[in-house]
Amino acid sequence: MNDSIVNYYSNGKIESVIRFNGEIRDGEALFFYPNGNIKRELTYVNGIISGTVKEYSESGMLKELYVIVDGKRDGPTSYFDENGVYLEDRFFVKGKLQRVLEERSQPPLPPSEKKDITGTETPKSPPPQKPVKDKKQKTESDNFGLPKEQPRSSLDDDPAFYFDVEIMPEPTIGWIAFFDKLVYPEGAQKRGISGTVKLRAFVNRYGDVEKTEVISGLPYGCTEAAEILVYYTKFKPGILRGKKVNVQMEISLNFPPD
Repeated sequence: MNDSIVNYYSNGKIESVIRFNGEIRDGEALFFYPNGNIKRELTYVNGIISGTVKEYSESGMLKELYVIVDGKRDGPTSYFDENGVYLEDRFFVKGKLQRVLEERSQPPLPPSEKKDITGTETPKSPPPQKPVKDKKQKTESDNFGLPKEQPRSSLDDDPAFYFDVEIMPEPTIGWIAFFDKLVYPEGAQKRGISGTVKLRAFVNRYGDVEKTEVISGLPYGCTEAAEILVYYTKFKPGILRGKKVNVQMEISLNFPPD
Protein backbone atom coordinates (compact mmCIF):
# COMPACT_ATOMS: atom_id res chain seq x y z
CA MET A 1 0.00 0.00 0.00
CA ASN A 2 1.35 3.41 -0.95
CA ASP A 3 0.90 6.30 1.49
CA SER A 4 2.22 9.84 1.52
CA ILE A 5 3.90 11.19 4.65
CA VAL A 6 3.79 14.97 5.09
CA ASN A 7 6.32 16.70 7.37
CA TYR A 8 6.00 20.30 8.56
CA TYR A 9 8.32 23.09 9.70
CA SER A 10 7.70 24.75 13.06
CA ASN A 11 6.09 27.67 11.22
CA GLY A 12 3.41 25.37 9.84
CA LYS A 13 4.78 25.28 6.30
CA ILE A 14 5.16 21.90 4.58
CA GLU A 15 8.74 20.60 4.71
CA SER A 16 8.30 17.48 2.58
CA VAL A 17 5.78 15.15 0.96
CA ILE A 18 7.16 11.63 0.52
CA ARG A 19 5.44 8.51 -0.76
CA PHE A 20 6.05 5.25 1.08
CA ASN A 21 5.43 1.61 0.26
CA GLY A 22 5.13 0.17 3.73
CA GLU A 23 8.15 1.57 5.55
CA ILE A 24 10.22 2.15 2.42
CA ARG A 25 10.33 5.39 0.45
CA ASP A 26 8.93 4.61 -2.96
CA GLY A 27 7.56 7.07 -5.49
CA GLU A 28 7.66 10.81 -6.02
CA ALA A 29 8.96 13.08 -3.25
CA LEU A 30 8.80 16.85 -2.85
CA PHE A 31 10.88 18.98 -0.48
CA PHE A 32 10.22 22.63 0.38
CA TYR A 33 11.97 25.64 1.91
CA PRO A 34 10.57 27.22 5.11
CA ASN A 35 9.15 30.03 2.94
CA GLY A 36 6.97 27.50 1.11
CA ASN A 37 8.90 27.44 -2.18
CA ILE A 38 9.83 24.07 -3.60
CA LYS A 39 13.40 22.95 -2.88
CA ARG A 40 13.77 19.58 -4.60
CA GLU A 41 11.80 17.12 -6.74
CA LEU A 42 12.90 13.50 -7.03
CA THR A 43 11.73 9.89 -7.15
CA TYR A 44 12.53 7.00 -4.82
CA VAL A 45 12.61 3.40 -6.02
CA ASN A 46 12.72 0.89 -3.19
CA GLY A 47 14.30 3.46 -0.87
CA ILE A 48 16.90 4.70 -3.36
CA ILE A 49 16.81 7.97 -5.33
CA SER A 50 16.46 7.18 -9.03
CA GLY A 51 15.67 9.14 -12.18
CA THR A 52 15.40 12.88 -12.73
CA VAL A 53 16.20 15.26 -9.86
CA LYS A 54 15.29 18.95 -9.93
CA GLU A 55 16.81 21.34 -7.38
CA TYR A 56 15.54 24.88 -6.84
CA SER A 57 16.86 28.04 -5.19
CA GLU A 58 15.12 29.50 -2.16
CA SER A 59 13.40 31.97 -4.48
CA GLY A 60 11.82 29.04 -6.33
CA MET A 61 13.98 29.17 -9.47
CA LEU A 62 15.36 25.98 -11.01
CA LYS A 63 19.12 25.77 -10.34
CA GLU A 64 20.10 22.15 -11.15
CA LEU A 65 18.68 19.34 -13.28
CA TYR A 66 20.27 15.89 -13.38
CA VAL A 67 19.60 12.15 -13.48
CA ILE A 68 20.46 9.49 -10.90
CA VAL A 69 21.22 6.00 -12.23
CA ASP A 70 22.13 3.18 -9.82
CA GLY A 71 22.44 5.70 -7.00
CA LYS A 72 24.90 7.97 -8.87
CA ARG A 73 24.70 11.03 -11.10
CA ASP A 74 24.94 10.02 -14.71
CA GLY A 75 24.81 12.13 -17.85
CA PRO A 76 24.48 15.91 -18.07
CA THR A 77 23.83 18.13 -15.05
CA SER A 78 22.28 21.41 -16.18
CA TYR A 79 23.03 24.53 -14.13
CA PHE A 80 20.91 27.68 -14.01
CA ASP A 81 21.53 31.16 -12.58
CA GLU A 82 19.52 32.89 -9.83
CA ASN A 83 16.88 33.88 -12.38
CA GLY A 84 16.46 30.35 -13.69
CA VAL A 85 18.36 31.08 -16.91
CA TYR A 86 20.39 28.17 -18.29
CA LEU A 87 24.17 28.51 -17.79
CA GLU A 88 25.95 25.30 -18.77
CA ASP A 89 26.08 21.51 -18.54
CA ARG A 90 28.63 19.37 -16.76
CA PHE A 91 28.80 15.67 -17.45
CA PHE A 92 28.97 12.82 -14.98
CA VAL A 93 29.71 9.16 -15.58
CA LYS A 94 28.75 6.89 -12.67
CA GLY A 95 29.02 9.81 -10.26
CA LYS A 96 32.35 11.14 -11.52
CA LEU A 97 32.55 14.61 -13.06
CA GLN A 98 33.89 14.71 -16.59
CA ARG A 99 35.41 17.71 -18.31
CA VAL A 100 32.93 20.31 -19.51
CA LEU A 101 32.41 19.63 -23.18
CA GLU A 102 32.85 22.77 -25.23
CA GLU A 103 30.09 21.70 -27.56
CA ARG A 104 27.56 21.52 -24.74
CA SER A 105 28.55 24.53 -22.66
CA GLN A 106 28.24 26.99 -25.54
CA PRO A 107 24.85 28.35 -26.61
CA PRO A 108 23.53 26.94 -29.89
CA LEU A 109 24.06 30.27 -31.73
CA PRO A 110 26.43 31.37 -33.09
CA PRO A 111 27.99 28.01 -33.98
CA SER A 112 31.63 27.09 -34.15
CA GLU A 113 32.90 25.49 -37.33
CA LYS A 114 32.97 22.25 -35.41
CA LYS A 115 29.18 22.42 -35.08
CA ASP A 116 28.57 23.17 -38.75
CA ILE A 117 27.55 19.75 -40.03
CA THR A 118 26.87 19.45 -43.74
CA GLY A 119 24.02 17.38 -45.07
CA THR A 120 25.16 17.15 -48.68
CA GLU A 121 26.28 13.52 -48.47
CA THR A 122 22.71 12.30 -48.69
CA PRO A 123 21.70 11.41 -52.26
CA LYS A 124 18.48 13.43 -51.92
CA SER A 125 20.25 16.81 -51.83
CA PRO A 126 21.30 17.21 -55.52
CA PRO A 127 17.76 16.94 -57.04
CA PRO A 128 16.27 19.95 -55.20
CA GLN A 129 19.37 22.04 -55.92
CA LYS A 130 19.37 21.58 -59.69
CA PRO A 131 15.88 22.87 -60.56
CA VAL A 132 16.35 25.89 -58.30
CA LYS A 133 19.55 26.86 -60.09
CA ASP A 134 17.96 26.33 -63.50
CA LYS A 135 14.99 28.43 -62.47
CA LYS A 136 17.24 31.24 -61.34
CA GLN A 137 19.07 31.31 -64.68
CA LYS A 138 15.80 31.49 -66.58
CA THR A 139 14.41 34.36 -64.51
CA GLU A 140 17.49 36.59 -64.12
CA SER A 141 16.15 38.90 -66.83
CA ASP A 142 12.51 38.38 -65.91
CA ASN A 143 11.28 40.95 -63.36
CA PHE A 144 8.26 38.81 -62.55
CA GLY A 145 10.51 35.96 -61.45
CA LEU A 146 12.61 37.97 -58.99
CA PRO A 147 10.19 37.87 -56.03
CA LYS A 148 10.18 34.06 -56.21
CA GLU A 149 13.93 34.03 -55.66
CA GLN A 150 13.73 36.14 -52.49
CA PRO A 151 12.74 33.27 -50.13
CA ARG A 152 15.57 31.13 -51.45
CA SER A 153 18.25 33.72 -50.73
CA SER A 154 16.86 34.32 -47.24
CA LEU A 155 17.06 30.67 -46.21
CA ASP A 156 20.61 31.27 -44.96
CA ASP A 157 19.35 33.32 -42.02
CA ASP A 158 15.63 32.50 -41.94
CA PRO A 159 14.60 32.22 -38.24
CA ALA A 160 11.50 30.13 -39.03
CA PHE A 161 11.29 26.47 -38.06
CA TYR A 162 9.90 24.51 -41.03
CA PHE A 163 7.55 21.55 -40.75
CA ASP A 164 8.12 20.13 -44.21
CA VAL A 165 11.57 20.02 -45.80
CA GLU A 166 13.20 17.86 -48.45
CA ILE A 167 15.61 16.20 -46.01
CA MET A 168 14.54 15.93 -42.37
CA PRO A 169 17.09 16.13 -39.53
CA GLU A 170 18.47 12.87 -38.21
CA PRO A 171 20.91 12.01 -35.39
CA THR A 172 24.53 12.04 -36.48
CA ILE A 173 24.88 8.62 -34.84
CA GLY A 174 21.89 7.26 -36.77
CA TRP A 175 18.37 6.45 -35.58
CA ILE A 176 19.17 2.92 -34.39
CA ALA A 177 21.99 4.07 -32.11
CA PHE A 178 19.84 7.01 -30.99
CA PHE A 179 16.99 4.79 -29.77
CA ASP A 180 19.49 2.38 -28.18
CA LYS A 181 20.59 5.23 -25.86
CA LEU A 182 17.10 5.70 -24.40
CA VAL A 183 17.09 5.05 -20.64
CA TYR A 184 14.17 3.17 -19.08
CA PRO A 185 13.87 4.68 -15.56
CA GLU A 186 13.86 2.22 -12.67
CA GLY A 187 10.63 3.61 -11.29
CA ALA A 188 8.90 2.99 -14.61
CA GLN A 189 10.42 -0.49 -14.91
CA LYS A 190 9.18 -1.49 -11.47
CA ARG A 191 5.64 -0.37 -12.24
CA GLY A 192 5.59 -1.80 -15.74
CA ILE A 193 5.02 1.59 -17.34
CA SER A 194 4.71 1.24 -21.10
CA GLY A 195 3.66 3.51 -23.91
CA THR A 196 5.03 6.25 -26.12
CA VAL A 197 6.42 9.68 -25.32
CA LYS A 198 5.89 12.09 -28.21
CA LEU A 199 8.05 15.20 -28.39
CA ARG A 200 8.32 18.12 -30.76
CA ALA A 201 12.00 18.94 -31.28
CA PHE A 202 13.19 22.28 -32.65
CA VAL A 203 16.43 21.50 -34.50
CA ASN A 204 18.32 24.52 -35.80
CA ARG A 205 20.38 24.71 -38.99
CA TYR A 206 23.52 23.73 -37.07
CA GLY A 207 22.06 20.46 -35.81
CA ASP A 208 21.46 21.62 -32.22
CA VAL A 209 18.14 21.04 -30.47
CA GLU A 210 17.11 24.47 -29.21
CA LYS A 211 14.12 23.20 -27.25
CA THR A 212 11.62 20.37 -26.93
CA GLU A 213 7.87 20.38 -26.33
CA VAL A 214 5.94 17.46 -24.85
CA ILE A 215 3.03 16.34 -27.02
CA SER A 216 2.22 13.32 -24.85
CA GLY A 217 4.19 11.92 -21.92
CA LEU A 218 4.48 9.07 -19.44
CA PRO A 219 5.03 9.09 -15.65
CA TYR A 220 7.93 8.03 -13.42
CA GLY A 221 10.68 9.74 -15.35
CA CYS A 222 9.90 8.45 -18.85
CA THR A 223 9.07 11.87 -20.26
CA GLU A 224 12.19 13.41 -18.71
CA ALA A 225 14.39 10.57 -20.03
CA ALA A 226 13.01 11.13 -23.53
CA GLU A 227 13.54 14.90 -23.33
CA ILE A 228 17.13 14.51 -22.12
CA LEU A 229 17.98 12.08 -24.92
CA VAL A 230 16.54 14.32 -27.63
CA TYR A 231 17.89 17.60 -26.25
CA TYR A 232 21.48 16.37 -25.97
CA THR A 233 21.62 14.60 -29.33
CA LYS A 234 23.50 16.18 -32.23
CA PHE A 235 21.56 16.11 -35.50
CA LYS A 236 22.33 16.45 -39.16
CA PRO A 237 20.37 19.57 -40.09
CA GLY A 238 17.30 19.64 -42.30
CA ILE A 239 17.75 20.63 -45.94
CA LEU A 240 15.42 22.80 -48.00
CA ARG A 241 16.34 23.72 -51.57
CA GLY A 242 19.94 22.83 -50.90
CA LYS A 243 20.15 25.01 -47.78
CA LYS A 244 20.40 24.00 -44.12
CA VAL A 245 17.32 25.32 -42.30
CA ASN A 246 15.63 25.24 -38.91
CA VAL A 247 13.14 22.39 -38.58
CA GLN A 248 10.51 21.35 -36.05
CA MET A 249 9.80 17.65 -36.05
CA GLU A 250 7.95 15.07 -33.98
CA ILE A 251 9.90 12.23 -32.37
CA SER A 252 8.22 9.22 -30.74
CA LEU A 253 10.08 7.20 -28.11
CA ASN A 254 8.68 3.88 -26.89
CA PHE A 255 8.86 2.58 -23.32
CA PRO A 256 10.13 0.05 -22.62
CA PRO A 257 12.73 0.75 -25.33
CA ASP A 258 12.59 -1.65 -28.27
